[in-house]
Amino acid sequence: MAHLGYVESQQCPDQYTLTPDKKHCVRLHLGLNVMQQYADALCELEDAYLPKITETYMNTFVYNMASKSSAEVWLGIQCTGTIDNNTISCRWQDGSLVIYNNWVKGFPNDYVGQCAYMGVEGNGAGKWISSDCDLTQHSFMCEKDLANSTTRKDMPSKLNKINLKL
Repeated sequence: MAHLGYVESQQCPDQYTLTPDKKHCVRLHLGLNVMQQYADALCELEDAYLPKITETYMNTFVYNMASKSSAEVWLGIQCTGTIDNNTISCRWQDGSLVIYNNWVKGFPNDYVGQCAYMGVEGNGAGKWISSDCDLTQHSFMCEKDLANSTTRKDMPSKLNKINLKL
């Protein structure tokens, strides 16, 4: 069903890849390393969000995509609390608690930062690592639910129009 220039579909939009569960689409953005807030904003422009990894297969999928390009990617995680008194709590951008995790030993670590990215090399390969949200820059991946994957046929990519100070 088409209306107002939008097309509903059961396939991923251009430049997005279907995840193994066939419920999500992801797009890896290379060549643009940004702070987490900018990565999040860029994903929002595509009606998407930073990766939310709730199972091992999705962690493996994200890692495989990122590692092919040696790109450490932001995850949609924010942590609060301190490691000193064991009160760290991490949540996904939608507010849900992080249940499944794949942290490098000793992480999350609030001394390093409250955000997280996925490592692609060495002991951190496929693991989650704390990072400073405002000082560190990484590549990023956007995820969207397949059921909500609508694309505008009459409008160029919103990413081409954004003006970021990097």
